[in-house]
Amino acid sequence: MDGLRGNILLEEYKKHVAERAEIGILPKPLSASQVASLIDLLKNPISGEEELLVDLIRIEFPRVLMKQPTSRLDFYQQLQKER
Repeated sequence: MDGLRGNILLEEYKKHVAERAEIGILPKPLSASQVASLIDLLKNPISGEEELLVDLIRIEFPRVLMKQPTSRLDFYQQLQKER
């Protein structure tokens, strides 16, 4: 993922969180494709956003995996290939 797309993803997420916080509700869970993009960003993080990326993965990744078990399987298979 290039820096511009990653930056857009993070800015959209920050905007989403702020909008929902204004009305007192939690942000919606990330989609499986958004989590995949975050994983790509972790491999080549945007300077200054490393902590946010780690927090997002720590919070969102389990929620997506519970919702979409095929994503979990795909992720673990990808990890095995990279070893």
